[in-house]
Amino acid sequence: MTSGNKTTEYLQRRRDEIDAAEYSQATKDAIIDFLDAFNPDVLHVEPPILQGKDRREQTLSASSRLSYASTLHRTAKQLDVDLVDVRARELNRFANERLTGEHESVKNDGLAQNTVHQNQVAWRAFARFHANHPDGADLNVDPDDIILVDRDETKVDERDMFDAEEIEAMRNACQNNRDRAILEMLIYTGQRHNALRMLRLRDVQPDEGESGKLYIPETDGMKGAEGKRPLLGAEKAAREWKRSHPTGDPDDAFFTHIYDWSGHDDIEPGDFLSKQAFGRITKRIAKRAGVNKPSNPHQFRHYFVTMAISKHGMSMDTVRHLIGHNAGSRELERTYQHLVDEDYIENAEIDMDIRDEREQSLTPAKCPQCDEPLEPHYRQCPSCTMVFSPKVETVREQADAAKADEALEATSEQSQADAKTIMELLDDPEVIGQLARALEERDADSVADAVSE
Repeated sequence: MTSGNKTTEYLQRRRDEIDAAEYSQATKDAIIDFLDAFNPDVLHVEPPILQGKDRREQTLSASSRLSYASTLHRTAKQLDVDLVDVRARELNRFANERLTGEHESVKNDGLAQNTVHQNQVAWRAFARFHANHPDGADLNVDPDDIILVDRDETKVDERDMFDAEEIEAMRNACQNNRDRAILEMLIYTGQRHNALRMLRLRDVQPDEGESGKLYIPETDGMKGAEGKRPLLGAEKAAREWKRSHPTGDPDDAFFTHIYDWSGHDDIEPGDFLSKQAFGRITKRIAKRAGVNKPSNPHQFRHYFVTMAISKHGMSMDTVRHLIGHNAGSRELERTYQHLVDEDYIENAEIDMDIRDEREQSLTPAKCPQCDEPLEPHYRQCPSCTMVFSPKVETVREQADAAKADEALEATSEQSQADAKTIMELLDDPEVIGQLARALEERDADSVADAVSE
């Protein structure tokens, strides 16, 4: 079985191009040392150390190293000055000329702001590494003197967001277990399509914990998304696809081909789906459902973030962790500014009695596990206890703690009976769901905060 991941091959090809380039040997050595320092498999260059309380060695994925290698190689070829001798003002002028189209290496309309910004980030990382590393090259650039171009606006257009009816129509349009699992895991995990596409069968555990678990492996292109995540409402779909998986081999791709294509293009059962095949599946589902909005896999990530923040009261920090953004990143706020705008508009219209509160959420019309009809405000199925809201797990944990506290404090016969009643009450999934809703409505982080006046 082949993964189809060519990143390592491309990176080696770029290193060979650097080695054969016409710029100075000092620049070649500086670039290669920079790349090797962030490679966990290379030991001859001491890796950089992250500062602060988390003083661990810092490494980068092969895809990130490839991006840096390409930028530094291209810059070294196009500069009039050698990269190890260039000064910050010369790099800033070079960036501006590429932005405006004045440099001979770009077209007249210039490069996008995001592209120039990414190049400058690579230059800063290169300069900072050599400035701080004990064996770094003696460069003429202070990384802080490289002036970063503002990034292009990357806001999500809220008019492209799916509504509850469209999501339900797409669920009904799925024609097999694999496609339903893809749809539900995009809706309920918010993961990048590469993170889901590169899962192996062993990485998906629908029966672990309250709502199933997803173990995103450490591999190229995950951008910090590695680790354990909840399946939430995708639990049943993931379980059913896993049971009907064509190979059942734990090392095979979780999302693979339904049919045996071994006689075509060397595709075998258990191979990973290509990026293009993964995207065709979501577009095919949307077309069958009559949904005329962008339906690429990334659009479902936008849907998850929108619902998690605006309808389930999740904090920005929690959402950052779930979708794989770095802690402290402001990308979430920039991309989802429409959530802040809509909150102010909705609150104003509710206060003026112009509209009622919206009842849209991640909760489906009926439970995928037991077919129990569900209301939009349900955070957990009252019949089978399937979880749809991330905050339900918070309520469960606090419920267990509350039961333990009551049991410890129960001394008299009456208090012991009261404690037993509380324990039974907190085992009731409907009560758990109501408490979860209270957390969201009051934007509270604990049950005590939600029920206090």
